[in-house]
Amino acid sequence: MADKYIFVNDPQEKTPIYEMSKEEFQKIEPANAKVFEVFHIEELFAMLVDNLYAFNNVIFTYADKARLKSVFSDNYFQKRLDVNRTALNFFAGLSLYQDFVRERIKAPEIADSLLQNREIQRCIAMRNYIQHVESFPVISCTSFSWCDLNVELSSVRFRVSTKDLKVDKLRKGTKKAFDKFFEEDEQIDLYEILNQGMGEVQLIQSQIRKLPLYEEYSQSKAFLLDIEKKITRRGISSISPCYYYESDDEQNWKTCFVAMDTIKFIDENISHYPCLSSSADKFITTAPTDFVDKCRRSFSPATRAATVKQIQKKK
Repeated sequence: MADKYIFVNDPQEKTPIYEMSKEEFQKIEPANAKVFEVFHIEELFAMLVDNLYAFNNVIFTYADKARLKSVFSDNYFQKRLDVNRTALNFFAGLSLYQDFVRERIKAPEIADSLLQNREIQRCIAMRNYIQHVESFPVISCTSFSWCDLNVELSSVRFRVSTKDLKVDKLRKGTKKAFDKFFEEDEQIDLYEILNQGMGEVQLIQSQIRKLPLYEEYSQSKAFLLDIEKKITRRGISSISPCYYYESDDEQNWKTCFVAMDTIKFIDENISHYPCLSSSADKFITTAPTDFVDKCRRSFSPATRAATVKQIQKKK
């Protein structure tokens, strides 16, 4: 194996831009691997954020229509399609996130917290129903005001009547889990289920980001950033991919990939989605300010207070 690796800006040219030692070159692949390991976790979390955004967008859109008295002319089946489509995407993403954390992340305590978390397992139970039985028979939306003094319609909640669900079609174990969470409920509020479930996921994601894996990611990131600076400073316009050849084989051109774009995604995702952030902050709506402020609280006051207490205990 070659002792040196010569980087060039163009494979048609033979002017060396940067020479890298064998020891340094061999660190690139495992550093990239560590970056992608963290990327897969952050990617699944970002999918959940986007899927909840899409679901809340449906809710907020119909909230505006209700406030403007136009919701009653909407196509009921389109409304049901929008709610079920976005809810299913979120539930499926959460199931994938749970499986990935349990199987790929070496942290039994976090895996256990997923399986034992009531809000998350309620979402999984809903996912099992919509995947193995049918879509949710969303009843006519209930529109109401957050404020007693506000007579305008200012919120829309999509609820499912439990008597309309065909729970008996679920397998025995799955039905038992579903009944555990919903047997005593006359109606299920989809907005509440999704947003409270996501609130718990954010807490778990914050725990994952404190694992040694993320410290290892930081070290790999620092190494790859140093490589990028060394190469781009010497005239190579693009770090990923860039061309090189081994010192004992000038005719055999190869490409070297350094995961800089992946690092950028990870860092932006961590920066944009800290714990307890609400996807509702992104919405542009014609609803009154007091309604928007209320919607930005993804959880009930009691649940949010309990969530803050959990974070304080973990600190």
